[in-house]
Amino acid sequence: MEEKDVLRRPQIKRDKGRKMMMYNNVTKYYERAYTLRSIDRNHHQSDQSSHLRYGIIFWGNSTDKDIPFKAQKRCIRTMFKLGSTDSCKPYFINYNILTLPSLYIFEVVMFVKCNRHLFPRMADKVSRVRRDNTMLCSHVSKTALMRKSVFCMAPLIFNKLPKGWRELSAHILKKRLKLHLVGKAYYSILEFMNEKV
Repeated sequence: MEEKDVLRRPQIKRDKGRKMMMYNNVTKYYERAYTLRSIDRNHHQSDQSSHLRYGIIFWGNSTDKDIPFKAQKRCIRTMFKLGSTDSCKPYFINYNILTLPSLYIFEVVMFVKCNRHLFPRMADKVSRVRRDNTMLCSHVSKTALMRKSVFCMAPLIFNKLPKGWRELSAHILKKRLKLHLVGKAYYSILEFMNEKV
């Protein structure tokens, strides 16, 4: 029985492929930071940001997104010597650290802003003037995998922004969006989507 379990483990890891490898790298980073109680906050913020940002628009809405987010919260608890039941939200806000869902939202919005040619607007499809001409057309998909992809989520997230923000330049939008996301410290994408603008 034990030999079969040992033989099955490498096969499972191979099946999950690069996605699992990326999660392992992020989790290892946070495990390492968890053991170092005297970690420098600035070093943590820059290092954490680069580990989490890597390909986040592709994996940030997957089913395993909670693994790196829990590791991120564990690292915050370690840095500020919090208990396991203490909330990390005030520390994310006070120290200007983007939560994983906020980082996903930020990267998706900036991806749309820099690649507008990939996302048609309502004005491109309909010739008459409408109130929602600045909104992006959302993609219809039949599978859950496609619904969670960046090409289906990006129009939904971008359309949730205030109307005036959608037309801003990328530089100004980046500053405003980051300030907004840091101030809210969303713990889920659904929390952002259900918020009234």
